[in-house]
Formats: sequence, structure tokens, C-alpha cells
Amino acid sequence: MYAESSFEVTEENLEHLSEQGLVLKVQSIAGHKFVLDVTDYTLKALWHVFEAVEASWEPLKKLMKAIKQASEKG
Repeated sequence: MYAESSFEVTEENLEHLSEQGLVLKVQSIAGHKFVLDVTDYTLKALWHVFEAVEASWEPLKKLMKAIKQASEKG
């Protein structure tokens, strides 16, 4: 498998996808950590359409908000 680490999923990329109306599906959660700067947990999300090296750390509150919005649409 070829994977280029410089192709990481960034906040900017995710925002662009969101603006295009694309919804990314979380494949699994690979880790968690507490970030003192924002006093919140972040989860390492593995994305369904991306390789594992393109996982991203996402704030728990942001993911919970996205889940709520998705469930209200469905």
C-alpha cells in the first residue's frame, strides 16, 4: 500500500469538503487525548474513504455536534 504522509487530512480540507456538501464517515476511533489548551478531549478519527495515515485529531464537541446534525437530517 502506498500512502504519502504529506497528504494528511487538515482542518482546511475537511472544511472544504463540508462546504461542497460532502459528508465524511468515521470508520473508527483510533485514540483519544485531553487537550489542555481547549479543555476538551480530541479523538483520532480514521475516515472511511481515506488511508490510516490520513487520520485526523478532531475535537469531541465538534464530532458530537456533527453527529447530532446528521441524525436530525436522517
